[in-house]
Amino acid sequence: MSARTEEAWEQAGPETGPFLLICEHASGRIPAPLTTTASDARWLASHWGIDIGARDLCMALSAQLSSPTVLARFSRLLCDANRHRDHPVLIRTDIDGTPLSFNSRVDAAEVQRRVAHYHEPYHQAVDAALTAAGPAVVLVSVHSFTPVWDERVRTMDIGVLFDEVQSGSDARRLQLALEDEGFFTALNEPYSGANGLMYAADRHGQGRSVRHLELELNQALICTPRRIEQVAGRLAAALRVLL
Repeated sequence: MSARTEEAWEQAGPETGPFLLICEHASGRIPAPLTTTASDARWLASHWGIDIGARDLCMALSAQLSSPTVLARFSRLLCDANRHRDHPVLIRTDIDGTPLSFNSRVDAAEVQRRVAHYHEPYHQAVDAALTAAGPAVVLVSVHSFTPVWDERVRTMDIGVLFDEVQSGSDARRLQLALEDEGFFTALNEPYSGANGLMYAADRHGQGRSVRHLELELNQALICTPRRIEQVAGRLAAALRVLL
């Protein structure tokens, strides 16, 4: 087993395994020298700042599947590791009109600093883990979504995001396996993998020509340790259909 913690990322689990589990929104951390206010704290603890339950689910899946996991150690509000470095909302200055204090003075130099110190080191760690794993690994990016968005209830338990050309067959096999485990599952929902919204999985999966998917789990399923434990076993059983 290995465990390593760096400024931008952490890795846990075995050195190699049949899967590589990654999570771009695993943390709500805003590293020094940046500081935050009480107003910021509200957003950092919410889905705007962190994918609730995703980190702990990755750790549980790592144990269930005897596979490594690589997790970002900075908030998506610092810079979003699941977006291209040139994406227009790589760094948000406000949420619904409420300013974020630590992003109020972000200039081009600060954007480059965050990319160099956080965004790229995380992706380099994923690359290194893929090198160790070899071409037969299945790359799975793990995320969570809010049960309600824009006053609309999201009814699915799990969304399987995929690129039709490279991962369509795997996505459909996994959907059936998830439904056998009792999950209500949708393909390319609540976001579509065809619209650039699974940047990390695509960047590394396509770049390395390895099979890759992104999973989006309803936060209501993984909002407590007990629920995460229950979901991880069933989810791991479904994922094994890809081996």
